[in-house]
This record gives sequence, C-alpha cells and structure tokens, in this order.
Amino acid sequence: MTKKINVYHLGIGMLLLPLVAVAETPEKSTEMTRDAWLQAVKMGVSGPVCKSFMSDESIASQMAARHISYDKCVSLMPGIAEKCEKKYFSELPMIINDQNAEKWGRILGECIGNEFALGYLSSDEDVTVKEGE
Repeated sequence: MTKKINVYHLGIGMLLLPLVAVAETPEKSTEMTRDAWLQAVKMGVSGPVCKSFMSDESIASQMAARHISYDKCVSLMPGIAEKCEKKYFSELPMIINDQNAEKWGRILGECIGNEFALGYLSSDEDVTVKEGE
C-alpha cells in the first residue's frame, strides 16, 4: 500500500510563523522591510516547523523511515526557506505589515512545506500535491 503525502497539510502548519516574525520584532512594530522579514522567517522557521513535523504521527513516521531526525530537519530548513524566498522575492512587497503578512506567510509556508515533502519525504510514486486548497 502506497502512503500519500498531502503536501498542502505540511504548508498549513507554517502559516503563522511569519506572522510571529512580524509581531516579535524588537521594536514591537507591525511592519518591517521585506529583507528583515525574510531573515526573521529564515531564522525562525527551523525549530518550530521541525517540532510540528515530529509531533505529527504521519509526518514523523515518514521522517523516521527516511532517517531524518529533528536535528537533520532543523539543518535542512534554512536552505528550503531560502529556496522559497528566492522563488517569491520579486513578488513580495517592500514592506511587510499586518495587511500582507498573512498572505505572504501562507505562500511561503506552503512553499516550504511542499519543498520539504517533495525533497525529503517522497518518491515520485507517493506524493499528492494540492496547492491552493
């Protein structure tokens, strides 16, 4: 029996991460430059995302089957986040604020989840990609 990965599910788990990055700037500002926001996302994504993957029984079992530990997951995340940042960089507004952080957090979160699943949890036979649902 082939297990399917719902890639969309992985991305949704990351939806709020960039919103936290906006809310937790040192000045408690609700807006920041695109570059600062992307850096905060990259720096903040590894631990929380990998922790959520490890606590999800389905994802954790797939990671274990592929010998991906929490530490390995954490080490992979910055590269995955950077790949997604490059993909959307030209579309991101110069200033990230309360009005656009949710949209771009969702887009980057889905991208990071998809890239992790496609790159590390799947083979060509066992991935179901559902973007934008």
